[in-house]
Amino acid sequence: INLDLSSYANNPKAGALSLKPLLDKAESVVPKDLQPQTPLKLGATAGLRLLKGDAAVKILQAVRDLFKNETTLNYKAEWVSVLDGTQEGSYFWVGIIDPKKPSGRAKPIQYLHAAKLACNTKVKDIKSVFPNID
Repeated sequence: INLDLSSYANNPKAGALSLKPLLDKAESVVPKDLQPQTPLKLGATAGLRLLKGDAAVKILQAVRDLFKNETTLNYKAEWVSVLDGTQEGSYFWVGIIDPKKPSGRAKPIQYLHAAKLACNTKVKDIKSVFPNID
């Protein structure tokens, strides 16, 4: 998976499609009944900020189209954007707790480099799905 969306400046649709495996993975781990209320967000980082012309706009629109047409997760067009440097610095990497592991330790699904998919959910919702989280 190439997560450097800026490398798709000449083919925005291919850039969006490069996120499909991550989208599929997210849908496979979020229970179906929680998917319509689980936000799907993409905050692009420095690579897209540095693109010339309207390349970043075209890539973001292709991602919006993918999310609109290919997911049951909760999506809004304004949730796909380029983060400014301050926003980018404020995000933390998140791991998913694997409830099947006796230790209950965090198991990262995927390390996201240039593009970050961020699903925000309430702590009580996480605990209902993964009861061994403290």
